[in-house]
Amino acid sequence: MDNLAALFEKKQYQLIINVTEGSVDVVAVSYRLNALIALNRFKEAINLVTIHNDLLYQKDPLKCMQLHFELLLHEKKYDEALLVLKKYEDKPYVSQKVEEFLRAIPHKIADYQKMDETRAPFISEEEANKIFLKEKDNQKIIATIYYLKPLEIAPYLSSLKKLLIRDDVSDDTKTLALLLLISKKVDGNYSIQKKQKTYQINPSHATPPFANKKYRQLINNIHQYGKDPSVEEVAINLLNQYILLIYPCEVDERDKLEHIALAFVVMAKEYLKINENFANFIKNHTDNIDAVKTLLSIYHLSLDKQQ
Repeated sequence: MDNLAALFEKKQYQLIINVTEGSVDVVAVSYRLNALIALNRFKEAINLVTIHNDLLYQKDPLKCMQLHFELLLHEKKYDEALLVLKKYEDKPYVSQKVEEFLRAIPHKIADYQKMDETRAPFISEEEANKIFLKEKDNQKIIATIYYLKPLEIAPYLSSLKKLLIRDDVSDDTKTLALLLLISKKVDGNYSIQKKQKTYQINPSHATPPFANKKYRQLINNIHQYGKDPSVEEVAINLLNQYILLIYPCEVDERDKLEHIALAFVVMAKEYLKINENFANFIKNHTDNIDAVKTLLSIYHLSLDKQQ
């Protein structure tokens, strides 16, 4: 299977599909699945997951389900997703993490359906610009931002520029608009107003959140300190929320990465109501307990306001 890994690294996706035709080896099926997804052949990928569901589930239940539902939701197969959910729910208990994932899926399906209902099948250039300039319903603005993803962005730059500094639009919505400009590598000077502060940014020069080395190091540290998949998942989710909340600012470079990771792990344990002496937990990993406690206060203050 090393050959498949090498082919995937070289992006020889069609060749992978050819050589794995009819294979029932779980590694070969996994590479075939990823190759289909890489080629945007999502319907074929869904069929492959359906055919080899037991095989893929046995290898990694959580990964199998995550991929299965992402494909179904991408293709707007909501009724099928609900039927598949029932099938997974009827399977024997695997882990608490799997159970938590299954409990969250109905809400995710409902959110996708709601987004589809909000998103117009076609939005004219004039309508989109009007939404960015005057619409106060954040969900409608967000749906329009997603609508623009595959389109040429130039006709909307003026209204998006004004959207970024509107007082009556949520910071989350403005962040998504900025990320759209970054993904399109728009060159120019833009201002974004968040938390009564104004930041200057050139989208073509900006580093997207989660794309820098510091973020990868933080994730590694969270895995190192978490020691529990549920704790790690919640800690990473909280970290991601905070990064998007402060973007285009980054996590303060004056703070040590291990202190930041420890703070988010403690927050995750608090969220999961784990009974533990957190002072001792922090002390076991650093001598600077006060630094971690200070970060905890900052992160709580920022994230609790979002609730």
